Amino acid sequence: MNISAPLRFSYLRESTYNPSYAQNTADEPLPALQEGAELNLTRTNSLSADDEKTLKEKSHGDRISVVVYEVDPSPEPVITQLEKSGPLNRIKRMCTVFPYKDISWQVAVIFVFTNTIGTVNSFFGLLPLIASSTNFRNEKTIAAGVTLGFASTAFLCGIALGLLAAFNTDRGTIGSDKSDDRKLEEGSPSSPSATYKPALMGSDDFVWKPTMEELKTFYLPNPAFQAGLAQLVGAMFFTIANIASFPGVINKMSLHERGFSKLLVSMPTLVGGIFFFGSAMVLMVLAQDKWYKPKLSDINWLVYFLGATGALAFLLNGAVALMAPQAVLAASLFIFIGRWTFWLGSLLQWYVLMEFYPSA
Repeated sequence: MNISAPLRFSYLRESTYNPSYAQNTADEPLPALQEGAELNLTRTNSLSADDEKTLKEKSHGDRISVVVYEVDPSPEPVITQLEKSGPLNRIKRMCTVFPYKDISWQVAVIFVFTNTIGTVNSFFGLLPLIASSTNFRNEKTIAAGVTLGFASTAFLCGIALGLLAAFNTDRGTIGSDKSDDRKLEEGSPSSPSATYKPALMGSDDFVWKPTMEELKTFYLPNPAFQAGLAQLVGAMFFTIANIASFPGVINKMSLHERGFSKLLVSMPTLVGGIFFFGSAMVLMVLAQDKWYKPKLSDINWLVYFLGATGALAFLLNGAVALMAPQAVLAASLFIFIGRWTFWLGSLLQWYVLMEFYPSA
């Protein structure tokens, strides 16, 4: 459900502080600039008259032996071109390129897997209400429970990996490590390393956590990283609701246990939806040129918009379950909409990431 992670990293990359190049800033003056230091500018000439004559003759011979070449005053610029990244080409990369050492790619794939299972689970809640003929044995006890369990576990893992990917943003060069001779010239306008430089798993630059200095000066003040933390908090509330929703945990038909259902299912869903919705709105504003002008033509903005839509659907599901428990169809419909929008967003998240990888 965290469909905003990869582009949150792009905002981290735009920060003026690069954690991989943090240096000691202790105020230690250079020796040549210390008080009392003197520069010896006295010319020394230890050459004899014969040596000086020989040196002049050699220098004159070198000058007259210089070969002059004609140089084109307007040479063609040498530019390393990236492979064209059209929609079909990028879709092909999604099926043929597997940069498993990139944490952001792992997050994208995990959330596609999570939301695919989540959409299947949403059918088990909605279809029995609108098409009872589709019911089958053990639908609620086994099918719904298994899909919910897989989705919840993968969801929480994806959120945690998303933060780990943020910690490794801009610490390396995409697709290679420091010893890889095949990497493009660093800083080239068309080089992947100029725009996307994650530290890959197994490389020397990869870290499991940032230093306290990096956390205080770079990550915590960054609004995009704050949005990621909000998603982590929201994920914890969603996990509580998912665990309590397992078949047999709470008997919703019992008047005695309906209060537990509101406390452990409806309320956490509402709170989690609020955190996710706020996070997605922050990222939408960051993606826009002006805070009040939607950027409909930007696929990155669409990813955030789908995240906000899905979060709003879960928020409304929790609100309906709290205020109108009898409106089961409306609550199930909101869950259905939320999971489908998250699924579409996760696909776009994966699609956007493959821009930075060449075809196989």
